[in-house]
Amino acid sequence: MKKSIGIISKASSIANFYKDILSQVFTDNIDIYTYSIEEKTLKMIHNCDLYLLSATSDDIEKNKWAEPFLPPESKTVRADIVFSKKAVDILRKYPIGTKALIVNQNKHMTMESLSQLTHLGISNIEFFLYYPKMKKVPSVDLAFATGEKELIPPKITNCVDLGCRKLSINTIYEIALKLDLNFVLKGKEFENYANSLAVKDYSLQKISYNNLTTELKLEAILNSLDSGVIVMDEKNNISMINETAKNFLQLNSGVIGKSIKEIFPWLTTDPLPTFIDENSKLIKIENNEISVSIMPLFLKNQILGNFVLLEKFDLSEKKQNALRIQKIKKKSYARFTFDDIIGTSAAIQSIKEIAIRMAANNGSIILEGDSGVGKEMFAQAIHNASPRKNAAFVAINCAALPETLLESELFGYTEGSFTGAKKGGKIGLFEFANGGTLFLDEIESMSPMMQVKLLRVLQEKEIVKIGATEPIGIDVRIISSTNENIVEKIMQSKFRKDLYYRLNVIPIRIPSLKERKEDIFSLIKYFQNELNTSFELTDTVKSIFLSYPWQGNVRELRNLIEYFSCLNISKIDYSHLPEAFQNSLIQNHIKVNVKKSGNSSSNLKLLPQELAVLQVLENRYSYGKGFGRKGIIKACEEIGCLITEHEVREILKKFQKEKYVKVNKGRSGTYLTEKGNSTIKKIISSNQ
Repeated sequence: MKKSIGIISKASSIANFYKDILSQVFTDNIDIYTYSIEEKTLKMIHNCDLYLLSATSDDIEKNKWAEPFLPPESKTVRADIVFSKKAVDILRKYPIGTKALIVNQNKHMTMESLSQLTHLGISNIEFFLYYPKMKKVPSVDLAFATGEKELIPPKITNCVDLGCRKLSINTIYEIALKLDLNFVLKGKEFENYANSLAVKDYSLQKISYNNLTTELKLEAILNSLDSGVIVMDEKNNISMINETAKNFLQLNSGVIGKSIKEIFPWLTTDPLPTFIDENSKLIKIENNEISVSIMPLFLKNQILGNFVLLEKFDLSEKKQNALRIQKIKKKSYARFTFDDIIGTSAAIQSIKEIAIRMAANNGSIILEGDSGVGKEMFAQAIHNASPRKNAAFVAINCAALPETLLESELFGYTEGSFTGAKKGGKIGLFEFANGGTLFLDEIESMSPMMQVKLLRVLQEKEIVKIGATEPIGIDVRIISSTNENIVEKIMQSKFRKDLYYRLNVIPIRIPSLKERKEDIFSLIKYFQNELNTSFELTDTVKSIFLSYPWQGNVRELRNLIEYFSCLNISKIDYSHLPEAFQNSLIQNHIKVNVKKSGNSSSNLKLLPQELAVLQVLENRYSYGKGFGRKGIIKACEEIGCLITEHEVREILKKFQKEKYVKVNKGRSGTYLTEKGNSTIKKIISSNQ
C-alpha cells in the first residue's frame, strides 16, 4: 500500500518545488498532497502518513502554525534545506573581493543562507544581508536570490537567481525511515539527487545520518512493544514515551518535559522508589490493571535517569504462561496422537473412538489398564486432540516419588519454605501445566494426605505453594491412570471415594494385548520400522505369539522385537527366543508344534512338560550321559517347570514309543536318542 505525504508551506511554489523533489526520489512509492497559506488550503488537509513542514519564519520553524490543522498524533518532519552544487559552482566563478547581497524572505532565513555559504567555503564574495522591510539597502551592484528573484531591490541591476534551496540529505533520510521506505535510500534516484547537493564534509553528514537512524530505530522498537515505556532524565522529567504507554495512561506527546510525578501523583519521594519484578506496583486505570516497574538508568556507575515499565496484568500473565509452556516443552510434551496408536482390532478401535470423542470434553479422565498397554500414549493423544493441544502436557509418576517430594513437584514452593529450598522458590507442575493437561500416572499410589490436597485442587481450581499463603488460580485438565482396581482400594479405605468420583468423570479402559491378539503382527511391523530392522517369524513363533499371554502387553512385545533386532538374523525361530521367554511358555503350559521325522507331514504336539523333559535330556546328550526320573524332575524345576514322577514316567513311555529316548534299567537312567536330539533341534527349522 502506498504511503502518503502532505507538504505544508507558506507559498504554493515552495510546496510544489518540494513535491517535485520527493517525486524524483521516491518515484511512485508515495502519494503527495500540497497545502499552503497562500492558497488558503490548510483547512483541507487530508489524513496522511507524514507531513513535511517548510520553515519560513521563527514561528514556522517551531511548527506552531501548522499544529491546529493537523490530525492528532501526526508524524511530522521539518524541512531542512541546503544549496545545490550548481548554485555553489556559480558563486565560485566570481573574483575575490566581489561584494553582493544575499536575499531571502526574512532575517532568519537570510542569515541561515549566509551561514551555509560560509560553511561551504564561499570566501571569494563579501555578502551583505537583505530581506524585505529592511529600511536601508546596502550599496552594492550585485545580488543573489534563492528562488525568489522578485525580492531583490529594484535599484540592483545585476541580479542572479541561484534557485531554491533543496531538501537536505537528512530530511530525505528522516522521511524514508519514518515511512519505512528505507529501500529508497539504496536506489539510483536517491544517489543522483544526493550528488546534486553541495556538501562540504561527508563524514559529518554520515555521523548525523547514523545518529538519526539510531534514534528512529529506537523509537520504532519502543513503539512495537506490548509494554509501555517512559524514559526520564536525572530530574525525573519525561524525555521519551512510547505509544503503548500513551494508550495505557491516556496521554499525548504534550507530556514530554513534564515531571513523572504529574502522571503518578503517588510518587512523592526523592529519589524515586525502585519497583522491580515481584515488587512491581499494581495500579488500576479504568477497567485495566497495570503493573508499574521503575528502574534506574546507569552509565559507568552514574545515574542518567530512570525509566518506567508498564504492563497490563493479564497480558503479563499470558506471557508467563507462554514462557512456562516453552520451558516445560524442553522436558515433556505430548508427542503421540491417535494415529500413533496401532491396531485394527475391534477392541482397540472402539476405545480409540471413545477417547477421541472424550478429548473434546474438559472433564477429568481415568485411564485403566494393565501395565504396558500404553496409558500415557493415550493420555498424550487425548491432549493433542483436545482444545488444549497448544498448551503444556506434563506427566508425573505418583509412585516414583515419596509424599513430600511429590507435593513440592506438584505444588511448587517459595524461597526459604524448608531446608534445601532453592533460591527464588520453584514453580510446581500444576502451574507449568496451566491451560494444559497434567497426567498423573499410577494415581492409586498417592498417599491419603496427597489425595486430600488433590481433591481440593479439583474443587477450588487453585493451589497454594508450600510456604505460601496466597492461592494461585489454575486451569488444568487432569488425566490419571491406574493398573489396579481402585474400587477395591476404596473398599479397603486406601483411596478416597470422593476423589475417585472427581477423577472418574470419563472412565476409559484400555484393552490388554491378549484381548487384541489380531493386532500383534501390525505392532511388530510398526516396531520394525521404528527400529529400522527387518526379519521374518516362522509359523511356529507366530503360533507361540498368538498363544502367549503377554503379561507385559505392548511394552513386552516391543522389547522382544528390539531383542530380535540386535540378533541381526533374517528368520526368527524357536531357538532364538530368549531363555526367560521359553521358560514362560512352559510355565503357561503353551504347546509347541513339532513335525514328526520321516515322510509323514502330521504334527506332533508337545505339551510344555514334554518339551521340558526333551530340553533337560538334550543338556545331558552332549556329555553322553543319561538321567534318572528324579534327576529329570529336579532339572525341570530349575527351568521353571513343575512335574511329578508319574508325569515323567508317562512322558518317557511316550518318547520311548516314538524312539526319542532309550530307557535303561538301573542307575544309568534315560538317554536321548539321535532321533530325539534331532527332533528337538528341528522344532523350529522343520517348519521353515
